[in-house]
Amino acid sequence: MVGEAPAKLPTNFVEAIGLSPEQAARFELFLFAPGSISDANVTGYQTRLVDTGLSLEQTRRVGFKISKTQIRYYNAGDAALAQSLASELDIVARDFTANGGDGGRIEIWMQGDAGASAPARTTQRTTTTRRTTRPTVDTRTRLTNSIIQQLQSN
Repeated sequence: MVGEAPAKLPTNFVEAIGLSPEQAARFELFLFAPGSISDANVTGYQTRLVDTGLSLEQTRRVGFKISKTQIRYYNAGDAALAQSLASELDIVARDFTANGGDGGRIEIWMQGDAGASAPARTTQRTTTTRRTTRPTVDTRTRLTNSIIQQLQSN
């Protein structure tokens, strides 16, 4: 009607697909990126994932090639959310339910080579409070990845 305020518009992906904060809290995102992807590109992807309204639990560098950026889900109950998120990010969703897995775990694997142009590292739990917290580096995982990369290059 004329003169009425518009309905609240979704401000993020979670609201756009109709998830309540309680429903969204059951999902955890994990980001994996090969060493050839720059820190700036990984940080940009982290920001985009945090902006979805879902919890980005961890970012990990991997020392192998990923041929295509993808979302992996391991529980049939997560298929709809994973496919919607894949569509939002313009990437493919892959069904890994045959491997079994915990409900709520959604993994994003970034396309890239195993190259070591960026240092191996892992960041832990990025909160969904937009851009107010920076991921922290897990020292033990960073050291482990560094040793693995050195062994692979020998």
